[in-house]
Amino acid sequence: MGNLNRVDAGIMTHGTQRCFQCGAVTTATARCRCCGACLSVQSDESRWLSRGDHLVVTLGEAAPPRRRSSATLMTGSSGSMQAMASGTMQELSGPSLASLDALLEETAPVSVTAAFAPVKGPVKPPEQATMPIGTQERPALSALTVQLSERLLQEPRRRVWLGLDTDGERYRVEERVAQEREQPSAFEQQLRDVVLTPVGSTRHGDHDLLVFREQRGETLRARRSTETDEVEPLLLLRWLRPVALAMARVNAFGYALTGLSSEMVLFLDESGEVAFDGVGFLTPLHEPASVACMMAGYSAPELYEGDFYRRVSARSDVYGFAMLAYEVVTGRTPPSCAESGYHPMIWPRDAEPGFPLGLGRFFAACAAYDPAERPRSVEEALELLEECVEAVSMEEPAREFCRLTAACETHPGITKRLRQPVNQDAVFCAVDAARSAVLLCVSDGVSTSSFGSGEIASAMVVRRAREVWSRYQADEGSWDWQRISMELKRAVQTANADVVGYVDERFSPFRGEPQEVMAATCVLAFVLQSDALVVSIGDSRSYLFRQGFLERIGRDHNLMTLSVADGMPAHLAATLPQGGTLARCVGTFDLDEDGHLVPAHLALDSYLVHLRLDDRLLLCTDGVTDYLGDSDRAAEAALTQLLLREPTPELVCLDILTAANRGGGGDNIGVAVCVVGSDYITAAERSASGNHSAYEQGGGGH
Repeated sequence: MGNLNRVDAGIMTHGTQRCFQCGAVTTATARCRCCGACLSVQSDESRWLSRGDHLVVTLGEAAPPRRRSSATLMTGSSGSMQAMASGTMQELSGPSLASLDALLEETAPVSVTAAFAPVKGPVKPPEQATMPIGTQERPALSALTVQLSERLLQEPRRRVWLGLDTDGERYRVEERVAQEREQPSAFEQQLRDVVLTPVGSTRHGDHDLLVFREQRGETLRARRSTETDEVEPLLLLRWLRPVALAMARVNAFGYALTGLSSEMVLFLDESGEVAFDGVGFLTPLHEPASVACMMAGYSAPELYEGDFYRRVSARSDVYGFAMLAYEVVTGRTPPSCAESGYHPMIWPRDAEPGFPLGLGRFFAACAAYDPAERPRSVEEALELLEECVEAVSMEEPAREFCRLTAACETHPGITKRLRQPVNQDAVFCAVDAARSAVLLCVSDGVSTSSFGSGEIASAMVVRRAREVWSRYQADEGSWDWQRISMELKRAVQTANADVVGYVDERFSPFRGEPQEVMAATCVLAFVLQSDALVVSIGDSRSYLFRQGFLERIGRDHNLMTLSVADGMPAHLAATLPQGGTLARCVGTFDLDEDGHLVPAHLALDSYLVHLRLDDRLLLCTDGVTDYLGDSDRAAEAALTQLLLREPTPELVCLDILTAANRGGGGDNIGVAVCVVGSDYITAAERSASGNHSAYEQGGGGH
């Protein structure tokens, strides 16, 4: 059994360090080779702001809303700030930052182009003046003070704070590592309803500071956090449709949202109108994008390639849109890091196994690592999402009996058998006489066992599967899905007790290591009428093939996948020394005080899959996926072609064995396939089924 989903370990060695901005492991030089960040010890100027700090915002000359301001901002080295409006300025020591244009918000009573800086000591209340607006006079502030109250977000290159002024008005203060280029000097008028701009911006040390008035509305992240249950596909589409349309509008005017996250997507009212909160993540299309404009987990991986600057395209936003969908499905930021190539380490259903099948096509296309494989625009991505959701949400077919056929095959592997002639994979399939019920089983024995042997463990799994089928044949009329679920789970738990008991009987009191005990993976699939129940443990795979697309049903129970699913940060999970090793398997035990092995209760995954005509279920061991391609994506593409080419289960099993052997055959190979026919079984055919015998097939193991 080989390791799956192994990520290149970016383990720190002598002379290397991890960039605090982008997370890349780089040589101990002055600047990061990936993002150009300064890796030397930060000075006092470049420290991050902290709770209680004050920002003094000096407002420019009164101006109508949305009017362009000519103020220039400059930062003083002492930490105080002066701002000169209307074209006048006083030169101070320290770096300069050109003012952002179009910094007026729709409701602002005065010109809000502003300068601000952290100050220490007592804070004086802002001076007030009066200014005419229309026919009324209302107070106009020449300055206001914002105090940092609560940290809302902390990321390697960005902090977001809740700020309050002296009147209790709420602001959002963003501090981030300084950008390597200026933002666009102007925005199209049509975009100002979509992109909310800050009231002021300046430079503090080597960080950029931006202040936004808090908008009335709800962020996508906040909306998702209020959903305690899984988000249904229709709700996912209802939330993301206006987001996609707003993103497409930004793209149409020549900009990309390179650093868009769920915290920046704001639903303004109940109608679903969306705006993007902030200008710092906008980049002109086909222009270089700075790492300072990117957002870990959301920005497209190609933007991190090369040295210091990367060019953006509409396909970059397609990836960002897919990552927003990822967060809506899972309720968490997509787990990516430098070691994973800034691509998610696990897919949405690995983190949220209960989410319905059917969106795999959307994520595979829109979150493809290669931008050329993605849809050309966010509009096309939205169309694909709508198609997938429609397919998932369509009315279920009547619970009729589908005509089922099935087969299974196993092979030791042409290269593996030279080292170890015993086949440690075991497979089993059975079809009832009426062709309306099928049981499939695939088990992969662990080949590194010192106490027992992998083929013994896998044979024990298959033996318990045979017993399940025998009980079904004896009393099939009383089996409902509750009974089927109980029987399958009990079979796996019993097989675990068999394996542990075998080792305990021969090697007790046990003095070895847990990983030296024989073990096996297990995938069971029971198909009845138009449904299938899949129960799995380990890293053997189960797939649903529907309308030309292969979608994984279960997840790998290896250390890396389960660690990320449980919330471990991506960069830590990526550097686990043995991330691909099994974390769950048949053969799990506890030790009592006398050294006897006691079977542990297994944490099993189970999935109920609603089948349709022409669907196919595929179960396989890692001897298939490891040798059909150099990556999971390549192996699944090869499986797709084999399933498209051959509809007969017996022949497609042989084709898969041959292809895996042609790919190297370095591991035992086990595969089982169930094909749902193109029509339903008639009542007359079911009545006549008593004249035919059931079909069973198995192989491999001990």
